[in-house]
Amino acid sequence: MKLIKILAATLALNPCAAVFGQNQQPLTAEAILKKVSYPSEFEATVFASPPNISYPIFISASPDGILFVGCDENGSLDRKAGRGRVVMCQDTDHDGKADKFTDFAKMDSPRGV
Repeated sequence: MKLIKILAATLALNPCAAVFGQNQQPLTAEAILKKVSYPSEFEATVFASPPNISYPIFISASPDGILFVGCDENGSLDRKAGRGRVVMCQDTDHDGKADKFTDFAKMDSPRGV
């Protein structure tokens, strides 16, 4: 069976609102998956989610399964310096979930790779 790794915050057009609400806790993996539609021949899991990943803009995968996630706290409207980063997400224990998060690069507003 094919496997889809879903980055939690890429679930909706406004991912930050879907995962973070004012004075709300991040969604659980189960709650996240209820918001996702996918073909029945696929299996979906949550690979990474807040607080480790927030405000994602893009993802890129390396051949060995490491995901690089561009996070921009400025969103599409703000322009404050130093609020962007690329996070390297690794599954070191091979359970299908990222367990090591490293700030790979810092910048103002990442937009893609």
